[in-house]
Amino acid sequence: MALRGRRCWLDSYARLRIVSSRSVGLGTGGTHIATASEGHRTECMRRIRLFAAWLVSLYRQWTRPLPLGLRGENAAAKFLRRQGYVIVAQQQHDHRLGEIDIIAAKDRTVVFVEVKTRTSQSAGNPAEAVDQHKRERMQRVALKFLKRKDLLSIRARFDIIAVTWPDLQKPPQIEHFENAFEPSGSGQMFS
Repeated sequence: MALRGRRCWLDSYARLRIVSSRSVGLGTGGTHIATASEGHRTECMRRIRLFAAWLVSLYRQWTRPLPLGLRGENAAAKFLRRQGYVIVAQQQHDHRLGEIDIIAAKDRTVVFVEVKTRTSQSAGNPAEAVDQHKRERMQRVALKFLKRKDLLSIRARFDIIAVTWPDLQKPPQIEHFENAFEPSGSGQMFS
């Protein structure tokens, strides 16, 4: 926030001038200085309140817990880094085609990763939630990514990471299914 006009650190100097002018007995001159200084002090206090409100909003934004899905994706990315993968992108979106959670690289292979996070396995393993429709959408986004980066000659595969996080305070259970499914179709990416 940029401060315009007089600066708030001048406020103490203005108060010193008010006290000295009153002690000398300047009368209305002292009152005039006091009025100008009070207006300045009011403006400084308003700016301080605005700045404090901005800091509080930032604090609330930073301390707000992430949704379960984003926590799972962050945990999966950390897991992949520990396994020697280089994270190229996260949450790669195409509004018409779909989304890929993580794009990583290892041993001259581009790895497209779908992350599924659950608090329990009562409804089955999280990896089972990746159906045929989701796989096809992932393949279309992956093909577009490879074409855009001119990487069609590089090997690619699709992995699924299942994150089970029953208690968000404890470390999650992470299962990595490498080469979870083969791309359907034919062409440069699929051979």
